[in-house]
Amino acid sequence: MSVSILDAIPAVLLPVACVSIIMLIRTMFPMTSSTGNQQPFRHSLMDNIESMIIHIYTDGRYFAIGRLVAETDQTQTDILIQQLLDRAEELENEAERHMYEIHDQGILEELTPWMRRTGWIGRFDGRDMKVLNDLLSEPKRNVENRDKLRFVWESVERMMKQCWDSVNDCWNRDWKLILHWLASDSKTEPDAAPFSIYMDRKTRKRYTGYWQQFMMFVLRGLDDADDQYGIEYTELQKRALGEINRELWEDDINEVELDKKVTTASLLFIQHRSFAKRRSALLYFSGVLGFHVGWKRWKGPGDYTTILAGLQWILRIVLLESAIPKDDRDEWDEKYQEDPLQQFRQSHDIFLVTGEPYPYDQIHSLLNYGLRASINVITRSRIGWSADESILYLDGRPLKMEKWKRLTIF
Repeated sequence: MSVSILDAIPAVLLPVACVSIIMLIRTMFPMTSSTGNQQPFRHSLMDNIESMIIHIYTDGRYFAIGRLVAETDQTQTDILIQQLLDRAEELENEAERHMYEIHDQGILEELTPWMRRTGWIGRFDGRDMKVLNDLLSEPKRNVENRDKLRFVWESVERMMKQCWDSVNDCWNRDWKLILHWLASDSKTEPDAAPFSIYMDRKTRKRYTGYWQQFMMFVLRGLDDADDQYGIEYTELQKRALGEINRELWEDDINEVELDKKVTTASLLFIQHRSFAKRRSALLYFSGVLGFHVGWKRWKGPGDYTTILAGLQWILRIVLLESAIPKDDRDEWDEKYQEDPLQQFRQSHDIFLVTGEPYPYDQIHSLLNYGLRASINVITRSRIGWSADESILYLDGRPLKMEKWKRLTIF
């Protein structure tokens, strides 16, 4: 016969035993908060608390350690224990949510130069980064009940392919001077090397994926009655996204029209002036990409500069195709008074150079800063500590020092 150890405790001592259990739980699993997003990861409290239940063989000299066998009739003690377990699970879930929340403590000297340069802590103060990252997810391919946003995801892929074909067409026409200007971030001189047409297909797919995620981000972010996303839009941007949504609700979606509307909206975000009343959604999105949900922390320059390079690549090829459309080039002289280079530079010298108040300037500047900052960094650190230094993380997996000390005793 086996009973719960609490059954052997006199009824008068049960309140003391319950208090002891609570104190033990608090000691073993502190629920203290921490600065920023560095709150320690918690394993299931339910598993840990249940492991404290033991069996006692009342007719034996010794007792065995193990899990309590479930009984059909719940005693008041069983109910109390279950309430403790339920409360512990609630606290665990709440702690898990807090791990993704950003809080600006206003202590600049505690931030690394990289974090001070990005300004992410202040920009995302109070935001749940997991909620923001969920906006980026790829719509499912369910044929029977297809997510309407899947059409936009595929439209962006077509748009980016058209823009890439536009770059290659410049090379094939021997318009290489345009590609030298496309690679330049200066108003006064072209780059010494042309914009490269040699790129791994996987890299292009990854770069295209950034813009697919961006369009999901801004379209899903429109529905933000509770202000949990914090994405800002100009009136023109809202109107362009509204046109995309209207096209998605047509009985027969016209891909050509949808592609035009996706391109129009994309250009409005690329050409967002920094001095506008509403802050750039594109730059906000680039910050969201800087948070690694799996690591529950911000990416360092070594991991983030590849993302900035991809965004810069996107801005360049989208504006090239917008300025000198590939389909107009065979009859260019009949349609335009200026030559293709002059036409392209009207966009380039505003939206694709440093020193102008548009997203490209900040993306390019942060990219250069990140490249310099990562020169002496071999790779990201595989080891980290929780804010209270009680938990060591190896590749994101927690090791509690208190438990490690107990293990070394035996």
